[in-house]
Amino acid sequence: MFYYSACWKKYTITIPKEIREKIGIKEGSKLVLFLLNGKIILEPLPDDPYSILDKIIKEPYKEEIDEKKAEEMLLKNACR
Repeated sequence: MFYYSACWKKYTITIPKEIREKIGIKEGSKLVLFLLNGKIILEPLPDDPYSILDKIIKEPYKEEIDEKKAEEMLLKNACR
């Protein structure tokens, strides 16, 4: 666990290099911020969300095919 004190101006926080390297974020990385039991949690988002999707569905994501499948599923299950 890392403990750092921080001071900031204009609500900007600099994440220490040691932590950035450990979790693999760099300038321009996207983070999700949420509040949990009075604590601010920052969680990095994947640089390439499609690579995560590939791992979940166990095949490469093909936008045209997968969008059509999603649309058909939504229409089939609408108003149930």
